[in-house]
Amino acid sequence: MHDYAYDNVPAAIGAGTKTLKLINAGPSVHEMGLARLQQGKTYADFLNWLQKGDFNAPPPVDFVSGSAAPFSPGHVEWIKEKLTPGEYVMACFVPDGQGKPHADDGMVAHFTVK
Repeated sequence: MHDYAYDNVPAAIGAGTKTLKLINAGPSVHEMGLARLQQGKTYADFLNWLQKGDFNAPPPVDFVSGSAAPFSPGHVEWIKEKLTPGEYVMACFVPDGQGKPHADDGMVAHFTVK
């Protein structure tokens, strides 16, 4: 990950227990909030929820335990998570200089678990 994207995120992966290696290659602190889209919700629904910025409104996702807390540039984090089939998103909610999450600057990704 770097300012402001996640690199090398596959479009699809198989279900099961996965180990994710996260490298903060950017000059800023970043995190990875990992979430599964709720039944009937789309990646566009998630992006619309982000754009509205009303984080008191219920999100169209269920966050999973495999999220990575904010960590410094140059550090590596390993996340082990059991992923079930569905659509997933990852996003950085660390605020930028104007108080908006990095996700607003494009630090989001989407993938499918089959």
